[in-house]
Amino acid sequence: MLYLRNTNQQQTIAGNISGVQRGTLANVSASIISGCVNYEDTGFISMSNITGGRGPLYNYSVYDISASAFITQSTAESSASVGDLSNSTYLVTLSNLGIFAYTQSVLINCPLPPDLEVEYLVVGGGAAGQGTSAAGGSGGGVRSGSLSIPYKTTLTNIVGLGGVSGSRNGFSSSISSSTVGFYGAGGATGNSGIPSEFSQGVSGPGLTQGGGAGSSENGNDGVTNQNGDGGDGSVWVNGLYYAGGGGGVGNVGNPGYPGLGGGGTAQTGFGPDDLPYQLNGYNGRGGGAASTGTSGGSGVVIFRYSTGSVRPAFGGTTEISGGYVYHTFTGSGDFRYNKQ
Repeated sequence: MLYLRNTNQQQTIAGNISGVQRGTLANVSASIISGCVNYEDTGFISMSNITGGRGPLYNYSVYDISASAFITQSTAESSASVGDLSNSTYLVTLSNLGIFAYTQSVLINCPLPPDLEVEYLVVGGGAAGQGTSAAGGSGGGVRSGSLSIPYKTTLTNIVGLGGVSGSRNGFSSSISSSTVGFYGAGGATGNSGIPSEFSQGVSGPGLTQGGGAGSSENGNDGVTNQNGDGGDGSVWVNGLYYAGGGGGVGNVGNPGYPGLGGGGTAQTGFGPDDLPYQLNGYNGRGGGAASTGTSGGSGVVIFRYSTGSVRPAFGGTTEISGGYVYHTFTGSGDFRYNKQ
């Protein structure tokens, strides 16, 4: 048997592949080519010029030895192909009229795709309001950075809930895998969540209340007839703010405004980040609640990578914007860089 290998990593089995004769029927023969379209999971096996036996219909199968499973079992008249194959050794079998004709071992060994270069954001849950007259809830912790993710890696994402009345602390969010490690952001307490620990504002004259801490600055103190505004959250590469502090609400004075990034307030209208004001912190932003016993906003985990990346990833809510693919997790789930 003669094997030919070309520059596209294709292996050709040249000549006839002989089967068992029955009577005066000709041996079954074919040409089998295997190779890669580009990277792993793009392997293919192509069978052409299938002749011999009595024809015109031939049974063929492709069996994955490593997985101990058939990839396909079908029939063809003169040609057939199988694609999207993972790296493995396969047995290709051809037969006609029920005669065992030939079994050939074929190796698929395509190169791994490059690591997926991603930017990530992890936001912990915001704190709840602390009462009917108290400082605003603080925004959750924020962690961001970049990662190189090897092919066939799954990241487990935990998204922390916001705190609720009676248990005001928010819950931590994280991403983790055995390959890339652990990256977490703590839920908010009286201060903003770890790793960005800023402080709530303090009460002012007449018991006006301070604003909740944002993930990038302290909450503002209460002053005469004005409760403190929440501290601003952190801006990410998508231009949005996360983990803003809630506005303070006291028995006297005007309620404080929320910080940028989804904090709550007793004000009405729209905030500077185009979010309508509400008492609770915004879910998916990790904002702190206004101090009226309301709930902090849940956290979020987001990944983004260039639309020019060799392979896509899977998981979360997917959106394409500005030359990037975004995967957003507002609840816990897996981010997978592998074959779908």
